[in-house]
Amino acid sequence: MLEEALTGLPEEDSALRARLLVALAGRRLADGANWDLAGPASRHGLDMARRVGDAATLQAVLWEWHRNAYFIPETLEERIRVADELVDLAMRTRNREWLIWALEWRSADRFEVGNIPGMVSDLDVAAREAEQLRLPFLIWGATFQRVAVACSTGGSVTPRRSPTPPWL
Repeated sequence: MLEEALTGLPEEDSALRARLLVALAGRRLADGANWDLAGPASRHGLDMARRVGDAATLQAVLWEWHRNAYFIPETLEERIRVADELVDLAMRTRNREWLIWALEWRSADRFEVGNIPGMVSDLDVAAREAEQLRLPFLIWGATFQRVAVACSTGGSVTPRRSPTPPWL
């Protein structure tokens, strides 16, 4: 279906085409394709999103590209650059929710290279932002990752009282 949608679009760069390309790569990976087959579509979509220049499209495509590449060890260096770009873009556009997601991606990449202080710093900022925005799932995600790091490194986590959820 994604391939049909792509063939129905004009060949020139567009936000929709960029999003469909990274979605197609993700679908191929989910169907068992390797990065050699799925990676080029993901890369093409990312390059196109950068050329299109629409911040919302670029955020979505950067995130999806990172998700596609996450379990591919040879993409680690590029994942770090993409996560940094996501953080920068979220800060420039003042999109605090995207900032949390970007920090969580970057923290995972930092863990992979052994940068535990950088990871903890990212997770602390993500948890603080999630608490201020009252986003329970993102509070849980950042806190869970922070506790997992503390457990695996023999460290500790100072509990913080989360704000009362707005639905209580």
